[in-house]
Amino acid sequence: MRKLYTQLSNLLSSVNFNELWEGFHFYDFALYNDKGIYLKDSVIPYDNHFMGNTAINYEGQYIAIWKVENPDNEDVEVLAADLVHEMFHAYQYEMKESRFPQDLRMLDYPLNIENFKLKYFENKLLREAYLEKDVEKKKRFLGQFVTIRARRKEIIGDIIECEYLSETSEGIAEYVGTMALKQISIDKYNARMEKYINYLSTPNELLFDTRRISYFSGAVFLVASLEAGIPFFHEISSCNISVFEIISSYLKTDDTVEIEDYKVIEEMAIQYAKKIKTRFDDFFKENREYVHGEFQIIGYDPMNMIKLDNKILCSHFILLKDIKTNNPVFLNGPIVVEIEPQVINIVKAYFR
Repeated sequence: MRKLYTQLSNLLSSVNFNELWEGFHFYDFALYNDKGIYLKDSVIPYDNHFMGNTAINYEGQYIAIWKVENPDNEDVEVLAADLVHEMFHAYQYEMKESRFPQDLRMLDYPLNIENFKLKYFENKLLREAYLEKDVEKKKRFLGQFVTIRARRKEIIGDIIECEYLSETSEGIAEYVGTMALKQISIDKYNARMEKYINYLSTPNELLFDTRRISYFSGAVFLVASLEAGIPFFHEISSCNISVFEIISSYLKTDDTVEIEDYKVIEEMAIQYAKKIKTRFDDFFKENREYVHGEFQIIGYDPMNMIKLDNKILCSHFILLKDIKTNNPVFLNGPIVVEIEPQVINIVKAYFR
């Protein structure tokens, strides 16, 4: 693990952070697994402050962390770029970023078939915008993308802003990490971008994972906008609008764009809804302990949560606070929590 850490440090020392985003800079990082946590100058026993791949406040400083099960299986160049993504989250925290999405609200994102048909079409436009070399044509594709977004907002309302915020917090971080990869290896950058546009333009279940797909739509949108000469740099500490709104202000909408009716997306949406129900049914096939109380959700893994009616299935973990005792309750998944009606973060019972 120390060898991997040293290789990453050497690679990251060659990255021009300010070129990725003005004011952005290197942050210390940690690699960890169940055996220990590798810091710059030491190795310490594992503790549960280190969870997932993210940025945390450690001993008063923001650091990037990444879980490495087997150091020999890691692509050092790709992992370096991924660490830059997490370092950008540290930068966002340092800059008091206010535009993080409400993940628990995003779980209520509607499974509206017409919206997802348009979202798929929108993603295909992003692919065309990225691939197009002519700047004016590239802008035209981006303008059509903005047009479709406006139509989607008419269908699902303000909850679409969860997408805007996810593209802002995660999309910018993914863009920055991807542009770091471009500095490190142009071939791996091209391979990553090819993979991302395929994620967007190939019908698959990722379309319905609103938070996860925002990594890729956000990154591709920013790369295409950069290549189109559209300015989107802004001071994170003083900005309260999404990066989508910043960029769209420079683009002309195109009401003449013809929309295809993607029947395959309708079929996939129906199957996706059935899959969600099946996952809950499978959970409750086993005998589950029922714990009643009043809890507040204070920690979770947003990438591994699904919701059905007023129940949330957490396949990884969830951290609650007992409102009566103020004590934390850490629960390893799979766990289902039952939410109070009309409230997104108050739990009245859980099943384990």
